Amino acid sequence: MQKNNTTLNELGIKKATLVYRRTANDMPLKSPKDADVESVEKAKLVSEKLLNKYVEKYQFSFIPLSIPVNLSEENGKLSGLILQNVDIINGNVVPIENSFNKVICEMLISSIGSIPEKIEGLNYTNSSLKMRDERDYHVYGFENVFAIGNAVTGRGNIQESKQHGKQMTEIIIDKHLTDDAFEKWLTNHNNQIKSKVKKQLNSIIEQIKTQEIKPEEITQEILNKTAAIHKKLNYTTYKNWIFKNTPIRLEDILKNKDDCKCS
Repeated sequence: MQKNNTTLNELGIKKATLVYRRTANDMPLKSPKDADVESVEKAKLVSEKLLNKYVEKYQFSFIPLSIPVNLSEENGKLSGLILQNVDIINGNVVPIENSFNKVICEMLISSIGSIPEKIEGLNYTNSSLKMRDERDYHVYGFENVFAIGNAVTGRGNIQESKQHGKQMTEIIIDKHLTDDAFEKWLTNHNNQIKSKVKKQLNSIIEQIKTQEIKPEEITQEILNKTAAIHKKLNYTTYKNWIFKNTPIRLEDILKNKDDCKCS
């Protein structure tokens, strides 16, 4: 807006309003380095400063210590959000009785932190996956099950989850996607396929054995009808049919376009 020398009012745009159940320094905009009290307090101060900068830069309003409790409607459309003021007592959000405010709005966006849905058979520490070691990517109890991001960190900080995911992914690739590891996986995978195919073949063979063998003239009639259809369609062999009916590949189209001398 500064670049174009205009304002929200001139554009006919109303400010967005961010409602938060706690204060600005409680927002997970900056995560502490560790659980030390001093580190936690520093992170809170940084979070508050970041939010103030965002308010100034992105031109939105901020309402702390409030929780949504109801909606208001006019003519079947959203007209506002009813908020209840809260206190923070011993770290807990406690609603204040008979203390409400209303925010006029026509659109509401719910932005809530989410936790991974628990999977049966995996171990958890509270809402986060239990890992083999504190800074590991192995899910506890498994050698080949990995996890990254806030499924491990359990925090709402997006940047921190992205960093964790990037760091752990690099380690996983280096340690588990080597040529030896891939060859071992491929061998095991092929063996599993062979085992399944063998079971299916045995089942098919057993079913064929129970079927009645048709007279030779019926079999020959089927072959004759098939040959007639092939002749009508100019079908000779499967290899030739594939050659004639394979679509032109995109890279071939681009190559022919580059080689074209026409103007």
